[in-house]
Amino acid sequence: MRTFVLSSALLLLTTLLGATNYSAGDQLHVVAPSGLNMRDAPGTHGQRVGQIPWGETVTVINTLGFADDFAGTFESFDGHWVQVRYQDWEGYVFDAYLSQFPIITDLEAASAEYDGAFSDFDGMYDFWPLMLRAYAEQGIGRTGDPVQYLERGGGEMAHVMVLQNLRNDHLLVEHGYWEGSSAELQLRDVRNSEVYFLVMQLVEKLPNDIISLDEGRLKNIVYGDPWEHCAGQSIPDGECLVSVVRKSH
Repeated sequence: MRTFVLSSALLLLTTLLGATNYSAGDQLHVVAPSGLNMRDAPGTHGQRVGQIPWGETVTVINTLGFADDFAGTFESFDGHWVQVRYQDWEGYVFDAYLSQFPIITDLEAASAEYDGAFSDFDGMYDFWPLMLRAYAEQGIGRTGDPVQYLERGGGEMAHVMVLQNLRNDHLLVEHGYWEGSSAELQLRDVRNSEVYFLVMQLVEKLPNDIISLDEGRLKNIVYGDPWEHCAGQSIPDGECLVSVVRKSH
């Protein structure tokens, strides 16, 4: 089993699957920023039925067995053509642009605690973990109560770690230190494209001049130490804001 991790101020650890982490009857969300074309046959040769807007939900009708005949690669993402229903349309779409993670334009918890933004550069490092927690709660959902671990050093609190189980065996881990905080989202059995579009959705909450993304690392996630695989650096100070790596279990 493979897992993804998103780290630094924001860390994602994930177990990567191929393209088969859903089945007929499941509902998935369109994450293609410009919308997703639906066709009357699997493949780009099919006639265009219409375009499903970004953020909309579709129901999977038929996975076509995830057969190699219906596999492909677009924009570095591997995937399959599958049959879906959207409102009164039925047709075929490329599943790299579908995700179990919904598009949430208003992260209520983050907005309530931080007014939806940060007033200065340093505040960005507090906002990222808060935003990740807000997405985990709204976009994935909690299961059970959080578990807290405390570590003392020199008679003082040195590290607080809070673990919160999420639906579908995902996990949110929040770290608090005297010098700041960080958060990691551990995602189990997800597709590479799902991780990429989730990160892009969260990054859009920040001003364009704050972060520089390495899309190559976001699209080709590797095993390793998250601190050595930074996928997003702060432009003002060069610090790592986003790290995404794979875990073996």
